[in-house]
Amino acid sequence: KINSVYAKGESQRRAAERNNQPVTETGISLLKKTIEGAIGIPIQHYVTVDFEAFTSVIDKLGGIEINVEKSMRYDDPHDGTHINLDEGLQTLNGEEALGYVRHRLDNRGPKYYSNDFDRGRRQQTVIKAVVDKMKSFSGISSFFGVMEVAGDHIRTDLSKEQIKGLIYDFKSVGSENMASIETGGYWDRASSHTIIPKENMEKIQLAF
Repeated sequence: KINSVYAKGESQRRAAERNNQPVTETGISLLKKTIEGAIGIPIQHYVTVDFEAFTSVIDKLGGIEINVEKSMRYDDPHDGTHINLDEGLQTLNGEEALGYVRHRLDNRGPKYYSNDFDRGRRQQTVIKAVVDKMKSFSGISSFFGVMEVAGDHIRTDLSKEQIKGLIYDFKSVGSENMASIETGGYWDRASSHTIIPKENMEKIQLAF
């Protein structure tokens, strides 16, 4: 999984730094190699967004409209997580949207849990809602205003000029122009891994 690969790369980076050795691998570099190997295309640039950037950007947009597919109730006093969402169409603020995409466990028991595939679908839904909200903004200054509220919580190797060019290229693109590719992946209990059938992966590689 993406998070596991990133964590492994960062672990290697920290180990090299502790031992005063050259850093040959980071979370980002290992992610690039892994994704390139899986889908067969080069990953030229990256953008990482942490939880604070996620919530602040959505709040700056005035919230996003999401049709929450089920009620979600979860509290973890150790990390301050509090998810309290009702089913139905509603406008979520940043904190609520974060709870929506993160929901896994539930106070009411396993019957109400969410799996990684559920969370993946919700993340796609939120990304599309953000894209549509951004599309309604007028002028490039508005786009940079949204990015600036996230400050140091967004990291990228793109220059400001490259970002500006991307905004000009894609500012009129909405969720109707976005496509998702189904991998046919499934959770294998025996190996504790997500398995993607080889023939499906070959189709994905040809699609790119």
